[in-house]
Amino acid sequence: MAFVIRNQRDRLAQPEGTYITHQGREWLVQGISLTRSGNVALKLHDPLRLENQIVTPCNIADLQVLLEKGTNG
Repeated sequence: MAFVIRNQRDRLAQPEGTYITHQGREWLVQGISLTRSGNVALKLHDPLRLENQIVTPCNIADLQVLLEKGTNG
């Protein structure tokens, strides 16, 4: 078993990366994958509260529509 001791300054520093707002909180995106059912899954991490979460915001068809809107508009 290992322990990591962090001081207050280290705890409040956000690591570099891509963040999204989900449920009113800033989450670090640690990974994006596709499920067998065709849903997009985001692996999220909250560095301040040390919580992890996996969310599926849309399916692959919805993502394709969003990407097409972004390149056409």
